[in-house]
Formats: sequence, C-alpha cells, structure tokens
Amino acid sequence: MRIDRFLERTSDDGKKTMVVSAADDQEVMTCIGEVLKRGLCNCILVGNKDNIFSIAHEIGMDISDCEIVHAADEVESAGKSVSLVREGKANVLMKGGILTKTLMHAILDKEKGIRGGGILNSVCAIDCPKLDRIVYLSDPGVVTYPTFQQKVDIINNTVSFVRKLGVDIPKVAVVCAVEIINPNMPSTLEAAALALMGQRGQLKNCIVDGPLGLDNALFPEAVKHKKVSSPVDVCGKADIVIMPNAECGNGIMKAVRFMTDSATAGVLLGAKVPVVMTSRADSAENKLRSVGLALAASE
Repeated sequence: MRIDRFLERTSDDGKKTMVVSAADDQEVMTCIGEVLKRGLCNCILVGNKDNIFSIAHEIGMDISDCEIVHAADEVESAGKSVSLVREGKANVLMKGGILTKTLMHAILDKEKGIRGGGILNSVCAIDCPKLDRIVYLSDPGVVTYPTFQQKVDIINNTVSFVRKLGVDIPKVAVVCAVEIINPNMPSTLEAAALALMGQRGQLKNCIVDGPLGLDNALFPEAVKHKKVSSPVDVCGKADIVIMPNAECGNGIMKAVRFMTDSATAGVLLGAKVPVVMTSRADSAENKLRSVGLALAASE
C-alpha cells in the first residue's frame, strides 16, 4: 500500500523516540516489536512493568533496548507519558491499551499537559485502491460539532500536517451532503464561506472548495456525471476532506476501514508532538501505519 511509504521514509530520519502510554497490551507490544525490528525509532514503554516483560516473553520480543517506566494504572501511565513529552524526551506519543479520555485528560491538563495552544483534531489517512493518492479525513473523533472558527483551525492544522508529508499545496474539500448551497443546511453555508476564504488567501498554502459531496470531492467521474463546476481545481482531486461533524467523519472512517480494501492510519494533531490515537481494537498493522505517519510528520 502507498501509505506504507511512511514506514520506509522514517527509517532514514535518524533515531527519533516514541513514548507508549499503557504499553502492556499484546496488540500494542506486537506493533512495537515491528517498530523496533524496522529500526523506526527508539521506544519508551510506560505501563505495568511485570506485564510488559511477560507479554514480551510470550510473543518472543526483545525489549532490551527499550526504556521501561513503571506505572500502576492507566492514569499514572498517561501522566508519566505526557511528562516525558514535556521534558523533550519523545518526538511522538502513542496511545496503548488505555481509554482515549484518560490520555486526553493528561494531554489537556493546564499545568502538566502538552496542548500546543490551538485546537486538537484527529486525522485519518486513507489509502484507497480506487484513488491515485492518499486522502486525509478530519475530524473523525475529537471535535464533535465544530464551529466555523474550529473548522478554520482544523483546516490549518491538517494542511500543515499534510505539507510535512510531501503535499506542497493540498487541495481541501469541505464536504457536505450536497454540493450546492442550501440555506436550510447551515454546513453548506459554512463550506461556501471557507471556500471564499481560501480564494481570498485567508487560508494559506492550500486550495479550498465547498460545499462538495464526498463523491465529487474525490472521484473525477462523479464530477463529470453531476456536472459540478468550480473556479478552483479541487473537484475530484481533494487531498483533504473536512467533515461537517465527527459523526459523519467517524462513520466514514469506520466504513472505509471495515468494509473496503483501504488501508488507514490515525494521528491526533495540535499537541506538542503528534499522537498515535488508534482504537484499542485496531490491529497491530494499523497501529504500525499510524506510527509511521506520526514519525514522518514529527519534528
């Protein structure tokens, strides 16, 4: 898959460090084993020390080169992991076998957290065989019902992230249920305003269009069939798709992940370092791709 190029790319970046919160989980440890095998980065494993060694022994994994930080429970694991990032000891934070809300609480802590100052939003990278590019979808899970200003911030965060991955001028589609402005659908009005902001240079380093349906944002044949026209070159070519709310984003992300042959990866943006924020139910393979994506975009 094309998304696997981030695993190849990061192997030449030098030894960055990733801290793993609640690493004492078999799927997480399997992913870390592959990270170490590929030499992608150094790892600091935070969690129950005995369980970490037990899982490593069970799956035949050598963790002699890993720093192990003991934590008695999820809350302590989250706090210690975030502290390591604050101290500049890690370039990436990975969510292990821990509840998202527990890790987010530590990230957002006003005194001890690692919030970057702006909005936090999640991005799902989708490598679909039917497309000639990787598409980045936001927000599938953090900003539940974004305001207009939050959509501006989500676009800025995501554009900055995608540019680090090699797309110099990303094409951004603000997705709605329809590709026309409908006063009875407020999301279409906001999409049109965002598109105008893009045309007037208020959204930097990207080309923005909207409202667009997901079909004519991504697929040229849908653009042709529906006769969608636009003054900017985004229709059928979008690199980034901005969802009207997290319910839409999350539904599409899960449909793509479980009902198609697409490969996906997930990263949380807006903290001081990229955060690998995959589901605890995700496979080790999906977690590995997310690690590669985060490392590729980390400083």
